[in-house]
Amino acid sequence: MEIKYSLLLLVFGAITIAQSQNPYTYVCEESTCLRKIRSTLTDPNAGSPINICKLNCDNLGSLWPKPTGEVSIGKELVSIDPTKVTLVNNNDNPEPITNLISGAFDIFKSYLSLMGPEPNTGSSTSVVLSVSDNSTEISLTTDESYNLTVTSNTTTVTATIQAVTFFGARHGLETLSQLIAHNDDDGSFQIVSTATIQDKPVFKYRGVMLDTSRNYFSIEKIKRLIDGLSYNKLNIFHWHITDSHSFPMEVQSHPNMLIYGPYSPDKIYTKENITYLVAYAKQRGVKIIPELDQPAHSGNGYQWGPEAGLGDLTVCLESEPWHEYCVEPPCGQLNIVNPNVTELIGDIFQDMVNMFGTRDIFHMGGDEVDFRCYKSIPAFVDWMNANGYTQDEEDYFRLWAKFQQDALDKLTNATGNSDTQVILWTSGLTDPVRIETHLDKNKYIIQIWTEGENEIIKGLLEKGYKVIFSNVDALYLDCGFQAWLGNGHNWCSPVKGWQTVYDNSPEAIYAKWVGADTAAEAVSSGQILGSAAPLWTEQVDDSALESRIWPRAAAHAERLWTHPTTNYADAEIRMVTNRYRLVTRGIDADRLQPEFCLQNEGKCYAYRSPEVTTTTGSTTGDSTTRDSTTPDSTTSTTRGGNGNGSPKSVDFSVFVALFAAICIVSLTS
Repeated sequence: MEIKYSLLLLVFGAITIAQSQNPYTYVCEESTCLRKIRSTLTDPNAGSPINICKLNCDNLGSLWPKPTGEVSIGKELVSIDPTKVTLVNNNDNPEPITNLISGAFDIFKSYLSLMGPEPNTGSSTSVVLSVSDNSTEISLTTDESYNLTVTSNTTTVTATIQAVTFFGARHGLETLSQLIAHNDDDGSFQIVSTATIQDKPVFKYRGVMLDTSRNYFSIEKIKRLIDGLSYNKLNIFHWHITDSHSFPMEVQSHPNMLIYGPYSPDKIYTKENITYLVAYAKQRGVKIIPELDQPAHSGNGYQWGPEAGLGDLTVCLESEPWHEYCVEPPCGQLNIVNPNVTELIGDIFQDMVNMFGTRDIFHMGGDEVDFRCYKSIPAFVDWMNANGYTQDEEDYFRLWAKFQQDALDKLTNATGNSDTQVILWTSGLTDPVRIETHLDKNKYIIQIWTEGENEIIKGLLEKGYKVIFSNVDALYLDCGFQAWLGNGHNWCSPVKGWQTVYDNSPEAIYAKWVGADTAAEAVSSGQILGSAAPLWTEQVDDSALESRIWPRAAAHAERLWTHPTTNYADAEIRMVTNRYRLVTRGIDADRLQPEFCLQNEGKCYAYRSPEVTTTTGSTTGDSTTRDSTTPDSTTSTTRGGNGNGSPKSVDFSVFVALFAAICIVSLTS
């Protein structure tokens, strides 16, 4: 009786599993993965899980960002054993490159482990990687191109990645990972049987900025941010590390900065933290560009000047009422008429160069200098009057420009590179009416944070300055939330949705003034370097970081890598799929749509009344959106079966389990 009872329990468990199996499957029809009920299919093997279907249902699969060159993805799939994926490096690269390649391959294999349990069955896979240049540093001239091919036979899959630099090869590994998926039906790992992809980015500067002064962010969260950048082939982490609110960065030459600067002793970034993050980012194809914001946005951290005999290093620190001295509390600006300040800034630059290793490019802030602050300090005004300056506004700009030049000299001394490029935010000093008087176009890159309609953009480009776009009306990721000063919404509302981010084309913005040809030349020549999406953090900390940035920064990534001629609608299905991939890899990316939309391609579209419809027979109002109609599965050509024994329909599984139960009970009676 005990044996019979145990057998019945096992059979009952088998029946329960069979009945709980997902009744839905997906078939590829007309480049769309359509959800079907298994039991209604003529061929119960015709379907597959949605992630398997998406690998090659249309010509792009689920690739993100969209490649810029040839893309050919085969229509067959091959099962692989993720424990038998090996690296073959055909080049005799020096150890630093070999280590980077090995590290990138380990990261690639970690992606596989996140997809699902390893089945220990399937073909072996060789990843053949070739890098011809031995550069280990990312710069604005780095070649990030790669060519990827996938071939297969009955026992082996070979993925070949050819790249000029390690950074291109790393991008190739990222793309390869997006051609593999875990089949939840049979537990296998599957890869497309053949593929050819030629790819390179359009823009050299593809970034996200994080402010860690207004609120502190842990090392682990910054690592996760860098991970997300790498998943989307973004190559710049612009680290706004200090501001008037706090100075959390260690300066070994002046330990007092870390005594007076941070919110608390545990909310700091030590030299060891920073050098670790720089190496972590490089391994993932990301360059960290640090920003020491000055001469404005400088306050906490500098209070020790008088007791050290250096005088006031800042002025207007936490002055009240704040709105008479600065744009937000707490106020604070460097005391640029104190010669000790220039020496201090030079020391900070030297320490930052030693920690970040950046000698080719550096961000010096430079925005929102408020002359009302300086005019409120009698000693400051007296110094100006005694040294040939008047109280005319242009003389304040002249004084500011002198300090900027002195700071540049200190920076180039620290880097040992006279060609170091300096990024500055748009400001009164960078206004086209005076920029050529004060700032050398061969030294300075201007980061634009005005609206995209502002003619300052046109003026800067026409004068030959290189620019980075961070236009507030499309790329500021902190906009649209409640006010943190008073009531209502914050200053740059509304929220910039992923659609707005995706459609924000630097070339199109410039073309409004100068025409398509001139704008295209500004992109191809590198004068428009790219863009960065900033996250200012008055209302963000660790708990909200990832959902504020992701997946909107992924939309930013495809805009910059691919520079698509189509709008967001053409990318929507891949965007939703990519968000799911980010979550699978541990990124807490915000939801874009109900899960129904992920599972039912083409059925979530904006309704427009027939009188404004632009396409016959469709109510989408956008010819680039997918048609929501579903062809009859019995008449359309279908594909999606994996050929490796996908489960039959639920009804058939239940029948087999019941039949087995009857046989077992009869034999044990």
